[in-house]
Amino acid sequence: MKTTIELPDDLYRRVKARSALEGKTVREVATSLFQQWADGTLPRGVEQSGEDTPSHGETAASEWLQRFQAIGNELGEQRPDGSAVEQLYADRRRLER
Repeated sequence: MKTTIELPDDLYRRVKARSALEGKTVREVATSLFQQWADGTLPRGVEQSGEDTPSHGETAASEWLQRFQAIGNELGEQRPDGSAVEQLYADRRRLER
């Protein structure tokens, strides 16, 4: 069945961009979400609305950012002497031997 829904322009652009990055069409994403909602299998918290409740995506992004920052801190502590460019040249010379 073909149907038309109105979405805010910004939301549609974000959905279109993310679906493209994941190699999916907007139709595939929408169908999947509708199917999950109809089956009652949406992740907990997705059906809740309200500004105080972070969405699943926001929670996942926050967890990813915290992990990314922790890795950056770990790498910063292990940083070799010299600039990044110097380190890249040293690594290249080592690999060419």
